[in-house]
Amino acid sequence: MPFAFAAMFSGPEAAAVASGAAESEASAGEALAALVVLAVIAVPIVLIARAVSASKTKRTADHVADRVAYATDVLNSEGDTPRYVLPARVDVGVNDWAQRTVALTAKHLVVFDHFGGGRLTIRLADVLTSGSSHGALSVALSSGASYRFALPPDWLDLLEKDIRQLVAWNRNGGSGGTGQSVADELGKLAALRDSGALAAADWERAKDLFLGKGEDARDRAARELRQIHELNRSGVLSDSEFNMKKWDILARTG
Repeated sequence: MPFAFAAMFSGPEAAAVASGAAESEASAGEALAALVVLAVIAVPIVLIARAVSASKTKRTADHVADRVAYATDVLNSEGDTPRYVLPARVDVGVNDWAQRTVALTAKHLVVFDHFGGGRLTIRLADVLTSGSSHGALSVALSSGASYRFALPPDWLDLLEKDIRQLVAWNRNGGSGGTGQSVADELGKLAALRDSGALAAADWERAKDLFLGKGEDARDRAARELRQIHELNRSGVLSDSEFNMKKWDILARTG
């Protein structure tokens, strides 16, 4: 190509054009070589960075798992069987959040520091109020002390509801139920849904009416719902009558 292009000129002009074309090709070759060298250097750096990041992530996950296992073993050895043990950030000062391990048992909310670093044990009977906002669970005690816990979103509501139920149970001296977890309550409600006594569309509304109620009341409601469902299936109750009875039973569960 340079020679064909240069043929359009004669004498010194042709030589200048040919020389410029050769220099341009040389520059392009040098640029390509530089890119190859850069790629040879950059690719291993990227791979090493990814490996380091993956290793760090795994070490963090292993450390969290070890902390959870440690807290679980300690509580089990003391006969204070944990319901939940999970990593959380705890406000140890004024918006001074530190990594901790939080465990909920039938009678306590326990905050574990790092291995061998001690722990804080909160008696649920001493909890005055609890609530969640902005991804954090706040717990206020009758002594005036208060604590905040930042938890994974999928645990926040579940833990709050369970704490409220267990606080009421502890205030009653452990009577009025067995301190079952919200998961246990949801299991009973799910069984009613699976049997057809509750439609899938009823789930959220039924859950609000069902959760946190006394165990005897929940068992009675579940039994009555199964009975009227059978009456509906046999034609004794129409669909509208069944729905009216269903919500009446759930509304007076308490």
